[in-house]
Parts: sequence; C-alpha cells; structure tokens
Amino acid sequence: MFKKLINPFEKSQPKIKKPLIAIPRFPCPFYGFFDAFGITYMDQRGNHCPLIGHICKMEDNLSGPDWRKCLFNCPENKKTIDQIIDRHSIAPDEFWPEGQSSWKGIPFKSWMDYVMDPETPRPVTSKMSETTAEAENNH
Repeated sequence: MFKKLINPFEKSQPKIKKPLIAIPRFPCPFYGFFDAFGITYMDQRGNHCPLIGHICKMEDNLSGPDWRKCLFNCPENKKTIDQIIDRHSIAPDEFWPEGQSSWKGIPFKSWMDYVMDPETPRPVTSKMSETTAEAENNH
C-alpha cells in the first residue's frame, strides 16, 4: 500500500511518546528519509540522507551513521538545522498510525529526541558484528 501525506502544509501532530512498532535506527534523525514537499521527511528505510540528497557519507563508518559525528552537523549549518527542527515534520514508519494510508507526521524535534535517545533500538551492522565477534574471539 502506498503511503501518502495529508496536506503537507498543515502542522504535524503533537509529540508521540512511544512508537507503535520497534524499528532499529541509527542515531541520526535524517538517515533513511527523503525530503517530500520541502517541509516533510518520508521514511524510506534506506541509506539516503535528505540533507545531501544521496547516500549517507557515514555508510562506511564502523559504527554506522551518527548525527553527533556527521560533517553536516557543524556551526556553519546551524541556521539550516534549526529551521528543519522548528518547521519540518517527519513520517517515520514506526509512528505511522495503523490502518491509515495518509498522515501528517510528527514534529521533527520529537523525532530527533526519540532517535537520539540511547534507549532507542539500534541496528547491528555487519561491520559491528564482525568487530564484536573478533573481540569475543580474542578474549
């Protein structure tokens, strides 16, 4: 089923505290989303970064994408990032209301708080698994 947004120019829904399903996410609020309509980010669960318009440059990083280490997360981009946090909404699959084919999304700030929370489930990358396995074998 194709998911679509209700009028993307309307304000998003208030903060949603808990996801409907658990989807492991890297600690980056942009990773795996694409920019829809210039004010909403849609989930694609891929490796796309809407800030640079293509594959995330941290894909080859041993621990995977991490907003705290991203080159785009710098003082020169503060104004742009603040505008996104204040004005954009985001439609992550784990918060998408069950049975609805359209949805306004949640405020970007709410998503950022969720995805950067250490309690949010994280994916285990093959590189992380290899490193963990090596460390366990060396002990």
